Amino acid sequence: MEEFSTLSLKRVFRMIGYLSGRIIRRKSPIIILEIQGIGYVVYVNHRQLERWGDTVSLWIETVMKEHQSELYGFESLKEQSAFLQLQKVPGLGPKVALSILSFFDDVSQLYGAIQQQDFSRFKMIPGIGAKLASRIIQELQQTVMQEDSVRVQCDEEVKTALQALCALGYESRIALNVLQQITKEEKDVDAEAYVRHALKRLPS
Repeated sequence: MEEFSTLSLKRVFRMIGYLSGRIIRRKSPIIILEIQGIGYVVYVNHRQLERWGDTVSLWIETVMKEHQSELYGFESLKEQSAFLQLQKVPGLGPKVALSILSFFDDVSQLYGAIQQQDFSRFKMIPGIGAKLASRIIQELQQTVMQEDSVRVQCDEEVKTALQALCALGYESRIALNVLQQITKEEKDVDAEAYVRHALKRLPS
């Protein structure tokens, strides 16, 4: 029965993609977000937390662990996508990924540091030494190049759709190729429609 309850709880948390509610407690980097009488414990970017008021709306990423689930909240899909990309670096867990996002003003600044191979900036972040800083830059440089490609080749709707698909777990290179095919076939399509078309073509 306990095993069943744990599995059921994990399925519930996996279904949480977005939360909007009132902050009833904050102790950086954690907030408790009240929604219809339920308090959700969410890890957030402490730099953003400093300027939030009483209410906030967040995109949610669930990190599953053996005996518990943790919710991580983000102001934008782009930030959520960067969080997922950072966790692909060997030896880099969700809390360090969140610390990295909190260190930079925004995702563009983070990607700029990767592109410029600015090891010294990464080593300033607690928990990151020379080896991990080097690994981050080596592992994510290709991702940054793809982001630049999107900025040059695609309009805002395509970029928004790409961020949403990456947040759903699709590899950015594959998702971008599909979106570029759709742009050749469809005209005047918004981000939501791009995502719908892409999901029909991407492997499940």
